[in-house]
Amino acid sequence: MNFEKLLKFLHGLVLFLGIATLAGSIYFTVKTWPDKPSIDPKVIWIGINIALAVTFLFVLNKTRTYRPHLKIKHLGKRILSLEEKAIIEHWRTIRAKAFSRDPDQMKLAIIEADKVAEQALASVGFTGETTGDKINQILVDELGWIRRAAMSAHKYRNKIIDMPAEEIDADDVKKSIHNYEILLKELDIIDPAEL
Repeated sequence: MNFEKLLKFLHGLVLFLGIATLAGSIYFTVKTWPDKPSIDPKVIWIGINIALAVTFLFVLNKTRTYRPHLKIKHLGKRILSLEEKAIIEHWRTIRAKAFSRDPDQMKLAIIEADKVAEQALASVGFTGETTGDKINQILVDELGWIRRAAMSAHKYRNKIIDMPAEEIDADDVKKSIHNYEILLKELDIIDPAEL
């Protein structure tokens, strides 16, 4: 079951439980309770609340695996692996090319940044033939702003590839690099504080 279907199912389940709880409370309060009930209504409501709390914790535990980027960050400086150090160093060279004011280097920076983004998306499980295919798998409901930023940068990369003779704007290059950084930061590939 994919994440979007699971979310829709959970939304429906919560709505159903809410309506059932409301209907039950109205029914028990108005129709079924005699003047002196044999069971205290507070006991039933405490039981319902405990059942809902257990259900919530169960669902929360099951959905945690779908949001790997919601892990607790260490407050201290994190220790980087050799692979992470290599990615950060590569990203520094991409940034240097992007801010160099040399049009050829700026174009190369955008193309390399797109490749890094594609590898990062693949490393966290997104599939597809192109970077755009992988970006389109990002959920709109929760991460739509990241999807828009990444797609904007990818479209700019496609423009550079499709029209190599056209002059590029330094501000557009900076914006695209920033958009790629947003994506890479959300995927925990780079930390802008380490650049």
